Amino acid sequence: VMTVPQIIFDGGMMKTVTSLKEGAVIADGWAMGNGVARFGTTGIFTAIIMAIVTGLIYRMCVKHNWVIKMPEAVPEGVSRGFTALVPGFVVAFVVIFINGLLVAMGTDIFKVIAIPFGFVSNLTNSWIGLMIIYLLTQLLWIVGIHGANIVFAFVSPIALANMAENAAGGHFAVAGEFSNMFVIAGGSGATLGLCLYIAFA
Repeated sequence: VMTVPQIIFDGGMMKTVTSLKEGAVIADGWAMGNGVARFGTTGIFTAIIMAIVTGLIYRMCVKHNWVIKMPEAVPEGVSRGFTALVPGFVVAFVVIFINGLLVAMGTDIFKVIAIPFGFVSNLTNSWIGLMIIYLLTQLLWIVGIHGANIVFAFVSPIALANMAENAAGGHFAVAGEFSNMFVIAGGSGATLGLCLYIAFA
């Protein structure tokens, strides 16, 4: 049985309600409970990885000319739309096939992709981990790489997930705007103190 989810606001938080109610629309099909929940922070890493995989598969299809080629008389905008058809079907088939195998083994693609990122979650819940994260960020700056953009691409989804857990009664210190409030006040490297020193020196 599948219920059509409803979105409500409770205490400033958006929630999805999938419980059966009087007058709810019911149809035969797959249960939507887990799928709806994964639109939140739990699916961020999966979305990132799948976006990368989709780009790689699309590039492979175009490189091997696995595309629908239209006559030259067809406008370029229309032609590009047909070019994406075959790669789109290939991406859908590959993802559905892999996820089907994983479901048959008792898991799914969300849980498998979350495994390698477990260490990042553990890092954000210890002071040693935080030292490693911010040290790596500054070391990347030394070699001319925007450390925050690289490191926090992995840390921010964890912080958002921790914030959602805190809203439900969790106790995670690193959540939401923790870095901006307590670590990088005044910019990367906490340069606010340096700016004040220069201003009044």
